[in-house]
Amino acid sequence: MERMIGNQEEPLDLKSIIDSQSQKINKHEVSSTRMENQNSTQMTQNETQSRGSVERRKCCTHEEAQEHHQQMELERNLKHQRLINERVNTEAQSLHQVER
Repeated sequence: MERMIGNQEEPLDLKSIIDSQSQKINKHEVSSTRMENQNSTQMTQNETQSRGSVERRKCCTHEEAQEHHQQMELERNLKHQRLINERVNTEAQSLHQVER
């Protein structure tokens, strides 16, 4: 038995139908995979471009970041030193009061 598809005759035996459907599915899967790969590649390119611009900004402000880090460290050290001085003063005052 045969049937007409477009201008082509296609046999209606089960194996031929399965093969034909398998080929269509494979073509669809290949097409879908290509589209997924293209979308993935586009996303990756966009991410790279986004990260690249951020990285460029970081590179441009690297010295400023170092200065900021040093400033923060100095402020922490100063705050720590003040706390130590307050404790020492408090202990000195309490010792001085005990001596009286």
